[in-house]
Amino acid sequence: MHHPLVTIAIPTYNRADTYFRTALDSALQQSYGRVDVLVSDNSTNDATSDLIEEDYANDERLRYVHHEENLGAIGNFNYCLNAARGEFFLLLHDDDCIDLDLIETCVNGLHSPSGIGYVRTGVRLIDQQGHVTQRHPNEASGSQGAQAVLEWMRFKNFWTLSSTLYETEALRIVGGFDHDTFRLTCDCYATATIAIQTGGGVELRPVKASFRVHEGELGHQVSPLGWIDEWARLYRHIMHIAPSPEVRERFRKEGAEFFSHLCYNYAMRVPSLTGRLRAYTSVYSKFGGRYLPPPLRKQLRSIKNFFLP
Repeated sequence: MHHPLVTIAIPTYNRADTYFRTALDSALQQSYGRVDVLVSDNSTNDATSDLIEEDYANDERLRYVHHEENLGAIGNFNYCLNAARGEFFLLLHDDDCIDLDLIETCVNGLHSPSGIGYVRTGVRLIDQQGHVTQRHPNEASGSQGAQAVLEWMRFKNFWTLSSTLYETEALRIVGGFDHDTFRLTCDCYATATIAIQTGGGVELRPVKASFRVHEGELGHQVSPLGWIDEWARLYRHIMHIAPSPEVRERFRKEGAEFFSHLCYNYAMRVPSLTGRLRAYTSVYSKFGGRYLPPPLRKQLRSIKNFFLP
């Protein structure tokens, strides 16, 4: 296709025997026609290339690239972005999938053909077998720019790559997916930066994408302290690019509560008591010293209820 409106890119690594086919089929079977699908094979040593050649070789919408050397996960993401042909870009992890009308829903939700930054739908969480464990309709529907970021901090929307259609050039302008400072939260960095700096974004309520939670995903391979440090960097970045002092103060207050909540969940995963206490202390100090760890809050409530029934 010479002029696709949307590029769906699937960076993949050794998932030919598990989730890859589901992801690829969900991209190729979209109800919207002007779609270009790029599979970027990050030097796999499984049957990915055989699967493409045997089952998908005749599909003119599909581009398949096999890298001789592994680019790293984020490096592969950025390769996909640089190779995108469409005005809009969706990065689909090889263990996720999208509803067959996701692109059509996003295109129909555009207010204008350019200058919007991104379009995002709601998302569901699925397990290894594809069973739905949670549904998150996008309750931030109608919000834009800094307000959309604040709605995220209020748990009104759930940011995932599989549910986000970026304006390709907008994503390139912010540097794509940052693999140095925001290796774990590169998608949140990109979304927040685009939303705040452009004042744009389109938030759509319907659930149209699936994010798969399983032990093989990147998030499970990083220590809780690594996550805490990176969420803290993102918190500082969001405040730094706030469009006004008033909005910066709202980011500071609401972000402190939001990121504390996220990071205490990571801290609770630390197996040793000493390590867990160290993680709790780190979270408390990084986000303004305003929010205590959940176990301590629970104990304080119990003490209060004992003396003040």
